[in-house]
Amino acid sequence: EGLWSSGRPTAQATALAWQGLLPAPGEEAAAAEGEAEQPAEGATPSMDVVVGAAIPPFALRCIDAEGATASFESGRSISTIMRRRAQKEPVDPKKKGKKGEPEEPEKPPEVLSEVLLGSAFSVQGVVTFNALTIPDDTEATTYDGECEFTFQDATPDHPVLTFALLDAEMMPVVRVSVAAAPPDEQK
Repeated sequence: EGLWSSGRPTAQATALAWQGLLPAPGEEAAAAEGEAEQPAEGATPSMDVVVGAAIPPFALRCIDAEGATASFESGRSISTIMRRRAQKEPVDPKKKGKKGEPEEPEKPPEVLSEVLLGSAFSVQGVVTFNALTIPDDTEATTYDGECEFTFQDATPDHPVLTFALLDAEMMPVVRVSVAAAPPDEQK
């Protein structure tokens, strides 16, 4: 039976993990294929982008329950979404709970908008995004935490590739700083 049992794969990815930014074509030809720049251990990944410009190529890994790359995963469709959040409200010290009361977990700021940037398929457990662009009508960020990339499993139902969809909570979030497009020199 191998990885299949009763027509369904028994080994499937359980989450996506940020693999990192990939070298641009022509840059660092000596870099191994699929090797990516990793953020520091435990750090939230981040990237700088420019309105109307191409997003630097990056990759995600499909991982199994042990945290290893699920190299048997090919054909899973993952979408990249740029999400804009409201600014966090400052904490009012007067509204803090009494001593001994458990503190409520901090809620994420409200989502103001979401824009689908594109999708890519997994190939041997790696999903590579190398042709995404920040839309021209995007506003530059003005505060920390305003924009982020989130990911969604968009794998359609298929009679042969019967993937169980990955839970949104098992997807990485990448903080994004959006810079305004440089003024057009032709005008």
